[in-house]
Amino acid sequence: AGMPVTCAATSPPSICSDAVLFDTVNSYYAGIARMALEERGVRFTSQYVSMPSMEQLAPWYMRLSPAGQIPALRTAAGETVTDSRSIVSWAYGTDETPNEKELLDLLYAECPGSLAFLTGEATLRLLKVMVRSPAKRLMLTRKIRRLQSENPDLHGIYEKKLAAMSAKHFTKSLSDVQARVQATVDRLDAQLERNGGPWLLGASFCRADVVAVAQLQWVQRCNEYGAAPVVLPEGVRAYLARARERPSFQAAIGQHGEAAFALTMIRDKNAAAGRLLGGLGLAAAVCGAAVVMRRAGAS
Repeated sequence: AGMPVTCAATSPPSICSDAVLFDTVNSYYAGIARMALEERGVRFTSQYVSMPSMEQLAPWYMRLSPAGQIPALRTAAGETVTDSRSIVSWAYGTDETPNEKELLDLLYAECPGSLAFLTGEATLRLLKVMVRSPAKRLMLTRKIRRLQSENPDLHGIYEKKLAAMSAKHFTKSLSDVQARVQATVDRLDAQLERNGGPWLLGASFCRADVVAVAQLQWVQRCNEYGAAPVVLPEGVRAYLARARERPSFQAAIGQHGEAAFALTMIRDKNAAAGRLLGGLGLAAAVCGAAVVMRRAGAS
């Protein structure tokens, strides 16, 4: 498949003849879906859904994907598939084999997004402020309550979404998440050693590899922040390096560079906020010094 084309992100599209992936570049689960579609040669277009502006809560999207989660797939036949594991199965066109299911159950047991956001909370002041801000929680609640009143048919769906968003990521312990992710990585290493590679189940790159590669990519990016490093054994690092050479990885994740990781945008905003506060502090210091000099000159 060629590189995804972006459709106008205004409403569910009618102008795109291929399958449409409702997508955002820095979503872990969307990266899995993109890679599975690319790996299987599915023609699709990506429609960007803006998570910073909470577009995933828009009524049109909640009707498409009642959990309000990204990604979701509208197939060329008009069917809707609404989570990454189901999208992977749809792309492969068959049920998971017992060996694939065992690996996928392991890989979906802990979300590396939790590792990312808890790492960010520990290292990025801006994210820590956002997480602890009562105003942000109040704003989210008010937004959902307003959407409920405007869309009474979605009242129950929005209620479930509010409960899910309140419990996501930050109710976990960073050390617990780190330990669970490390256990997963160690299992993958043992699996590669047992099968002799180059992939998890032997010679063929399978759907479990799609998910494992996306997860390991995120783990390696989390390690760059140093808050809760996960050890990647040599065999796992070599496996990830092989996978990065695949066209599907380049099209789905690699071409987006640092933007394909959730903390990048927050890190950049954190740096910008630091520069702004530093500039304000310098300006205040200069003004204060000027006042002192004027007073000294007048005395």
